[in-house]
Amino acid sequence: MTVSTSTSRVAYTGDGATISFSVPFLFLEDGHITIILRDSVGGETAWEAGTHYTLSGAGNEAGGTLTVVTSPTDHTPAVGQSLVIRRIVPETQGTDYPEGGEFPAKAHEQALDKLTMIAHQHAERLDRAIQVPASDTATTLDLPIESDRAGKFFAFDGGGNPVAAVGTSANLGPVSSFIDTLFNDADAATARATLGAEQDVFTMRGDMLIEGAVGPERLAKGGEGQILRQGADQAAWATPVALRGYIDGLILSKSAATTVGIAAGLGCADDGETGLTLSSAFTKTFSAFTEGTGTGGLDTGSIANSTWYHVFVIGKTDGTRDVLFSTSLASPTMPSGYTLKRRIGSVLTDGTPNIVSFTQVGDEFMWADPPADLDTSSLGTTSLDITLTVPTGLPVLAVFNGSVQRIQANVVLRPKAQNDEAPDDNAAPFNNLRAINSEPGATSARDAGQFRMVTDTNGRIVARSDASTTDLMIATTGWVDPRGKNI
Repeated sequence: MTVSTSTSRVAYTGDGATISFSVPFLFLEDGHITIILRDSVGGETAWEAGTHYTLSGAGNEAGGTLTVVTSPTDHTPAVGQSLVIRRIVPETQGTDYPEGGEFPAKAHEQALDKLTMIAHQHAERLDRAIQVPASDTATTLDLPIESDRAGKFFAFDGGGNPVAAVGTSANLGPVSSFIDTLFNDADAATARATLGAEQDVFTMRGDMLIEGAVGPERLAKGGEGQILRQGADQAAWATPVALRGYIDGLILSKSAATTVGIAAGLGCADDGETGLTLSSAFTKTFSAFTEGTGTGGLDTGSIANSTWYHVFVIGKTDGTRDVLFSTSLASPTMPSGYTLKRRIGSVLTDGTPNIVSFTQVGDEFMWADPPADLDTSSLGTTSLDITLTVPTGLPVLAVFNGSVQRIQANVVLRPKAQNDEAPDDNAAPFNNLRAINSEPGATSARDAGQFRMVTDTNGRIVARSDASTTDLMIATTGWVDPRGKNI
């Protein structure tokens, strides 16, 4: 028998269906065949005869066939796998030549076949090994001993000889001095500095690259609802700043005898930038303050008769929001942990004490039953201070009805802040109420109108007549409140 081919190795690509594979070379025994299954990531599994496969055709010059075992376990090579069939002949000589005996031609030929196969398997390995060109002058490529090469690179020195390198240009040879400085960097930060590169920029979705204090740096994505703002030195995420003085919603109402309703809304705190939001409506009684809607809202003491109470939205830095009542316009007694506030209006108690009924539209408050704040028959040529039923402690725009009665009189109504001048038909400030009746025998005349006028912090305006005695009546219908816009 001849060995007609030098092939001693063949590889097949799996398709998940093929189970019969040709062995296209002579093998003398089944045990001379070695099977390796390689997976899609390079892992190798040595197959065992009988468990993974069976063979036929041993001793056949044309080769044989490998059949994959499919039961009880199916070992069919899958897509992405490869099956490698190799002939590995034991490197032994088992043919005996007895002295003086008959020449064993058949056994001798088989021994020669075996030697040829051994030569083939060595050639197959050598063909797959790293080799130097035939013209190379190297006479040896011996590696350093194991203790010298452990934990090091396989490299070549300036003479082309193998060395165990530690990663420096002196040992690696074909490495620039710049790369040499990179190889000996101890950590990523040092390597980035060597390369002049920024740090891990996009480590999560939403990260940004910004110019930092000493160069480019990563800015992690901000929190929900935050916006990007320019700080003193660099950009930073921040909670949106409310416009100074801004207010929307937060409308007050009388919910019960001593309960105030507060509609949802937003107001900028007195710090000029923090938004104080009530995401849903609140109610507050005049019991001592307790956090949450439907509870007490009074900062200190107990509810008093005929008293103005200022209403505040208050907040903690952690985002907690609530509502507080106080007789103090500027310095309410803040509950523990609350540092932010915004005045949103005022309510008045009567002699019961219950809340005096009102309606609020925007910044305008209207009394359900407008009180008569003045009814005098002795207004003269000297200015008279009139206290209106409006919040005190701050100027508001009072809304009131005025009525004058006399046979003839000119009356001027003015804010306390304006100069004290007599009414005059022909000179400023002229007049804004005038009672004139020229009919013979007439005893009086009347004039009336509605006015909007700024009060002082005590809720006062001023009236003056050009007659010694004049009847004047005033009923306050409401007021327009700045609700913190100018505080």
